[in-house]
Amino acid sequence: MARRRSVRNPALIARATAVALAVTVSAVACDGGTDRNANGDSANELFFQPAADAGPDPFTDSTVSRPPAQPSPPPATSPPPTTPPPTELATYRSMAGSTAGLYGGSRDTASCDVEKQIRLLTQQQDKRRAFAGALGISESGLPPYLRGLTSVVLRADTRVTNHGFVNDRASEFQSVLQTGTAVLLDDKGLPRVRCASGSPLASPAPLEGDASYTGPAWDGYHPAQTVVVTPAPQPLTDIVIVDTPNNIWIERPVGGGKNGENGENGKNGKDRVLRKPPGPDPHISPTTPSPDQKKPSSDTEPPSAPANLRGKATGPATAHLTWDEATDDVGVTGYQVIQQGTATPIHELGQNAREADVSSLEVGISYTFTVKAIDEAGNVSEASNEVEIIPKTSPRPSPSPPTIVPPPVVTSPTPLPDDLRQPRHGEPGHG
Repeated sequence: MARRRSVRNPALIARATAVALAVTVSAVACDGGTDRNANGDSANELFFQPAADAGPDPFTDSTVSRPPAQPSPPPATSPPPTTPPPTELATYRSMAGSTAGLYGGSRDTASCDVEKQIRLLTQQQDKRRAFAGALGISESGLPPYLRGLTSVVLRADTRVTNHGFVNDRASEFQSVLQTGTAVLLDDKGLPRVRCASGSPLASPAPLEGDASYTGPAWDGYHPAQTVVVTPAPQPLTDIVIVDTPNNIWIERPVGGGKNGENGENGKNGKDRVLRKPPGPDPHISPTTPSPDQKKPSSDTEPPSAPANLRGKATGPATAHLTWDEATDDVGVTGYQVIQQGTATPIHELGQNAREADVSSLEVGISYTFTVKAIDEAGNVSEASNEVEIIPKTSPRPSPSPPTIVPPPVVTSPTPLPDDLRQPRHGEPGHG
């Protein structure tokens, strides 16, 4: 029988800000570099944050090195929507951090000044300690960590857990970052720093049933177009983004690229122009078109469901899945691997994918997987057949029986021929 786990430990901290924002703060301790809100803590307000606005209780002055290289985001002057925000993360659009075109920027130009961020935090020990704690890293490890992040701008409104600095602590609140916001990404493509406020970021948490919006919204905001970024399946060495001033694809080294007035940011990498990205254009938003993006498609027919999904455990924590190709009247552009009980796909793969490896499983727990196909217009197929996998411990090999070595056979020496034998004492010839 499958075992299910649920972790919920929210603690409410009330605070006053210029916009009278009351936020729910999770009191779950950091565990290494993992997100505190990934497994169940919830809040009851969603705070709108325009691209250039410092927001409530910023950690530092802005470290945006230049205006975002995006079309100017709509001004945030509208009142919050009257319809409550969706409470479940699955309601928002999920995209892996490795998705080509999810982020933008300017070629060989960083949107955030990392060295300025490091200087500002170095000058204020209490903020440095709170900032490092929110990201789950040591204070001494903060400078190299920040230098290893990648500077980009968002190409879609994005849900995150943000932090303000309140009473010498990092105070969590759920927010939507506006398209055009300058952020720093980790090697899984996840936003980790919001540069306009110098604040650490984490993955978003679910909202409670009576959740509400706070702060002025911007024209064009819609929950269905808001993105929740999921970790890339593997650590990234490069990320494909859109050079928005020139409307071309570029490949940016993770942790590389120029960093404003301070020269190279981390690695000595340069952005590389690409003719075509590796994977489908995600069509993030009609206000931020991708290079060679086509007009909205009239294709409304989804692909066929991937057939013959098969899977098996390959170890106590891993499994391997395979499936048959899906078909579409225009063309399949990718596949999603879905694990039952998770809000977002655990893998988003290209059009030629027919297999996937799954890790971080637990022995004795039942996992159910399906696969869906996606076409160029963004239509998603029905799920494939389900596959249930229960990882088991590897059986120990049976001990080999002991090797019995027979005792040596003792034989009498073979007597020499008479003509070679030495005469004994008293025999003729002796002496």
